[in-house]
Amino acid sequence: MPGPVLILAGPGTGKTFSLAKRIRFLVEDQLISSEEITAITFTGEAAANLRATLSDEANDQYKAYLEPTRQPDWIKTMHSLGYEICARSYKHLGLRKDFRVISDIQVLKIIASDAASLVGLDRSAGEAVLNCRTMGLCQPESKDICGACETYRKLLRYENAFDYDDLILFAVSVIKKNQCDEVSLFVRKHSRHLLIDEYQDINSAQHELIKLLCSDQEDGLFAVGDDDQSIYGWRGGSPKYILDFEEDFGPRAKVRILTNCRRCPPKILSGALSLIIKNSTYRRAKEGLQSSVKREGAIVIQNSPSAQKEAQFIASKARGLVESHNVLILVPRMDLASEVKKALRAVGVGYECRANIDEMGFSLIDLMSDWIDNQDDDLALRRCIEKIVLNRDLSLPLEAGETRLGLLKEVSLLWENAMSEKSSLQEVLCRVPPNNTFLRSIAEQLGCVKPSSKPDEYLKNITRVLRPWASTVSLKKEISEWVDDGRARSTGGRNKVRILTMQKAKGLSADYVFIVGLEQGIFPRFSEESEQKREERRLMYVSMTRARRELFLCHSRKRPGNIGYGAKGLGVHQGVLACSTFLDEIDPVWLEECGWR
Repeated sequence: MPGPVLILAGPGTGKTFSLAKRIRFLVEDQLISSEEITAITFTGEAAANLRATLSDEANDQYKAYLEPTRQPDWIKTMHSLGYEICARSYKHLGLRKDFRVISDIQVLKIIASDAASLVGLDRSAGEAVLNCRTMGLCQPESKDICGACETYRKLLRYENAFDYDDLILFAVSVIKKNQCDEVSLFVRKHSRHLLIDEYQDINSAQHELIKLLCSDQEDGLFAVGDDDQSIYGWRGGSPKYILDFEEDFGPRAKVRILTNCRRCPPKILSGALSLIIKNSTYRRAKEGLQSSVKREGAIVIQNSPSAQKEAQFIASKARGLVESHNVLILVPRMDLASEVKKALRAVGVGYECRANIDEMGFSLIDLMSDWIDNQDDDLALRRCIEKIVLNRDLSLPLEAGETRLGLLKEVSLLWENAMSEKSSLQEVLCRVPPNNTFLRSIAEQLGCVKPSSKPDEYLKNITRVLRPWASTVSLKKEISEWVDDGRARSTGGRNKVRILTMQKAKGLSADYVFIVGLEQGIFPRFSEESEQKREERRLMYVSMTRARRELFLCHSRKRPGNIGYGAKGLGVHQGVLACSTFLDEIDPVWLEECGWR
């Protein structure tokens, strides 16, 4: 079937197999060269799964096997495809061959704020710079913001660096402005047959890149996705790209539906569908989606008097299941997992939980160590300077009326000197005249942090200068989390319970799934119907349809104040949290008797 074609693939209907079978069809039946095929997945794990499916000769029940030598080389994420294009165009983009990609969001926030300062804007405008780039909407709507964005790019280019958004935005620029150059022709040849996974997750820039790659060769476009599983609105993902597919690709565009779910038992799939239908005005109808799973399955609503009791229930259940089944615990936010992890440790059940350590103290110490090892690393130095300036335990020479935040504008000016002198920030800082007491004091503080043969002395200096932790309590908490999670990975048998945020469960499945935090104001956060609430409903649908055997929807009537703060004013009565409205939206015919405890 020639494209452009969109396959609407609901949960468990075989998106990966559809892509693999399409590749096999092109290579074996249509005799298409693998060099003319590019498959784009949303994550590196999905790319590996697609490659594994193509290579799995022993379990080739869906006729997707293709000899490794005949498989396409280009099975990539969208960002790795962007990297490929940028790597072939680095001179055109003003970079050296050894460019790097910066993923540290704290560093990028600081550089964006510096860029805003350098064009005369408030530092807070840096947030708008990053937001429009993340959403893939880098359009000239605001002259001021665009000026800050261009300065941000200049700063990164000076550091011979991209951020992840640039990989897409620059790739679009290369293809759009140089349709006949060697790189554009090479990439378009490789994309003669363009296969896109998780089409509902693309943003505006990625959509533009797809249209550029398949311009005048749209018959090679094969997209797979499900608008009901569009959950990345914060980065510009939207169901509209699936809803508008025919409009985007013309009268020859076709939409087909996969209707056989091989993952969820009928009750779980039907319960999830009864929820997602509430988005009916904003979704494609998917007639005929049904389960072919023979297991009975169940959805159980577990209503507990407290987060502690809820965690004990989950841990008790997990202990009896984990040795012979997969167990997945999903939370809207990772702080909701604290009690569950504690309860699992108490009963000797091991778990895997990837904590978010972007702003933790140890990562900051590691960053300072990077700069000490390489004092030309301007980006590491710039983040360390930020922490020094904002460290109120350090005495800095402030003039009357000056604030520490105000002094950051002066720090941003270091970039202008560095670029004009073609120097590193370290070199510029060392040449600051003696009468600039503020910047001289920063240089002196950095000079105090030097490698030492005595670990206690080194840690004393680095923590005094950077203040990685706000208090002893936060230090102890971070150490405990590292130690506890490390021990949990070595506890119990071969199988481990997996604890993830609901968004990170995309593409996964487990025999038994527990969803925690189903209180109004926590999940969903919004009471009024809006696109944000519709996206949360889609996230609930995605989370529910991870379950292969049994699904537990957990509501606690009380949670610690620092966790339940989001529920204030949203149905809280005498300190009791209201259950999520999503639980009320599931047709009760698919629910087991509620587990009141």
